[in-house]
Amino acid sequence: MAVTQPPTASAAPGMAAQAPARADAPGRQGTVLLAALVAACLYAAFASGATGYPDETWLQAGLAAVALGATAAWAGQRGIGARASLPAVYGIALLVAFAAWCGLSLLWSVTPDRSWLELDRALAYVLVAGLGIAAGTSAPRALERVALGWLGVSAAVALYALGGKVLPGLHVGGLIDLDHTARVARLRAPLGDPNALGLVCALGIPVALWLAADALRPTRARLAGLAIAFLELTVLAMTYSRGSVLALAVAVVVLVAVSGAGLRLLTALALTALTAAPGIVVALTRDGLTRDGASLGTRISDGRGLLAVQVGCLAVLLAVGWLWTRVQDPQDVQPAASRRRAWAVLGGVAVAGIVAALIALAASSGGIGGQVSDGWDRLTAAEQGPGTDAGRLTSTESGNRWVWWGEALGAWSDKPAGGWGAGSFPATHLRYRSDTVPADRPQSVPLQWLAETGVIGLLLGLGGLALLAWAAVARVRALPPGRERDVAAALLAAAAAWFAHAATASDWDVPGVTVPALLFLGVLAGGVARRSPVAGVPGAVVLVDPERPSRVTPGRTAVMLVATLLACAYAASAVLPSWSDGLSSSAQERSERPRPTAASLQAAAADADIAASLDPVAVRPLLVGATIANQRGRSLEARRLLLEAVRRQPDSAESWAALARTATALADRAGAERAALRALELDPQSPALRRLAQEAETNLAPPGGSATATGTPLTAPSP
Repeated sequence: MAVTQPPTASAAPGMAAQAPARADAPGRQGTVLLAALVAACLYAAFASGATGYPDETWLQAGLAAVALGATAAWAGQRGIGARASLPAVYGIALLVAFAAWCGLSLLWSVTPDRSWLELDRALAYVLVAGLGIAAGTSAPRALERVALGWLGVSAAVALYALGGKVLPGLHVGGLIDLDHTARVARLRAPLGDPNALGLVCALGIPVALWLAADALRPTRARLAGLAIAFLELTVLAMTYSRGSVLALAVAVVVLVAVSGAGLRLLTALALTALTAAPGIVVALTRDGLTRDGASLGTRISDGRGLLAVQVGCLAVLLAVGWLWTRVQDPQDVQPAASRRRAWAVLGGVAVAGIVAALIALAASSGGIGGQVSDGWDRLTAAEQGPGTDAGRLTSTESGNRWVWWGEALGAWSDKPAGGWGAGSFPATHLRYRSDTVPADRPQSVPLQWLAETGVIGLLLGLGGLALLAWAAVARVRALPPGRERDVAAALLAAAAAWFAHAATASDWDVPGVTVPALLFLGVLAGGVARRSPVAGVPGAVVLVDPERPSRVTPGRTAVMLVATLLACAYAASAVLPSWSDGLSSSAQERSERPRPTAASLQAAAADADIAASLDPVAVRPLLVGATIANQRGRSLEARRLLLEAVRRQPDSAESWAALARTATALADRAGAERAALRALELDPQSPALRRLAQEAETNLAPPGGSATATGTPLTAPSP
């Protein structure tokens, strides 16, 4: 911590009065930076995970503005600094290199427009991790503040999600719509994906347990931690996300292993799980809460029942939690003994669970061997998955993940060094699939990087994350037993949950869950730790705040100018493709209106033309423009646009199929056949493209035109 020298007896009164304000300035700036990063987490979560245009663009532009502001504060002696260990520095450098590799893959990518998106996304994550280091260095009590900030964000997300179950159909002023379970019962809002929502809860529960287990906090704060853990555990169960359950288990293990309050943490978890169980049972069994497309009346009735059960269970939890906090002695802190007892409890629960599972398998009809064989068959089956019902929690089906992982490995084996280009899996999936199940991601971050960016990209990406995690672990281990280590353990456990979940989900593509994880790693890695003897605490860690410069140097001014240019360039890189996509959507919407006028079609064509200029590697503006040209009766213009589309992306099956249809309309039979066959080559499992290729071949050589055709009375001879 920074130390301010007290004013001497000869100091002027005015100087003495100003000293505290100058000492507090660095803390205020660091706190503002930390608040901005937590606000980014909040925005990303409620902007459908910030997974597409324009939501992700706003997030990236906001991060660029925050980074520019932090750089200005550093250059202007405003108390922002960044100190980190060498592993953290190398981790940031590898993530920058990974972003550069994604950008370089534009040269060979089969989907260069998606590679551009991946470049901007990777740079946004670099900014989050780097700004997290700066906030961890500059903000007082940074670990505690980021933990409490994230706890508020995750609680708000879980509360909104739960509202769709207990208060379906509720609309508040056009801003809050809680009818997000009308079509699909499985919880997914506000992130738009049930696995992402489950992971948000898995990231929040360790922090809630830390708050509940802190014996030195006021009782009301500890009870709030129990209530939030209760809420998020309930919501996690209603996402039916098995990966999130696994992530939570990993987080609990890490939390117990690192924290000095292991037994209290397990007690808080047990109280939460036992009191949440009745509500979870109701949520997983009532028809109005589990059936897709249930009527509003049924959902309202069952939702009210669930709400009543949860309110009652929460009241019991708070009452028991209050008694629990009363019987504890805040001064009775025995970290080592607590961890040993906690590990014994965890081990006993694990052994009991394994034994119970073996007994259940042995008692089943097929025995242990039969159940294992059936489970493996379901795991590897090429199916749509176990669906959206609550039964998927106990199902061994992979949701087609096993097949997608095989496709990713197949794509990587053909281009092992550099892959097919960042963000290219939607296109390579069409080449390697053996079914008609659509997929945009292989549902595994490492395998996605392997297929899209090759071994080089995988090593850069995983290496950067691993070094940041190493720095975070070193920071936590260096902290002495106590409250700061406990909150650091909670953040580390949350980050571990992200790593565990990312192995079976494409979390890198969801900023709503990746931004908080990188923020945790950055704040943990921020600051410089040195071991020095402190009275009564051998080997204690002292964190050194960034030194404040005495004046604005030319070097800092130059850095500020360079940072401004880079921020503007990054903002432009994020805005241009989003702007192009927005214009394409506007043009498509105009063209799809009932009975569009000539003027509206002309305006739509102009929007599509501008969109194609703003993003010179995208094909969507050209496809939209070609559709509009066909509506206007300009088939040759449509053909020109589609030829440009296949030039931009020669591996776009959609572009080749559109070109084949346009060539057919122009009576270019040979061109239609070539385009249709190329589209089928890129997506050989598509029934629509197979029919298109057959029609093109038939038009090229109609049976009536064959030299051996005899014709029938029912068909006229070909001209």
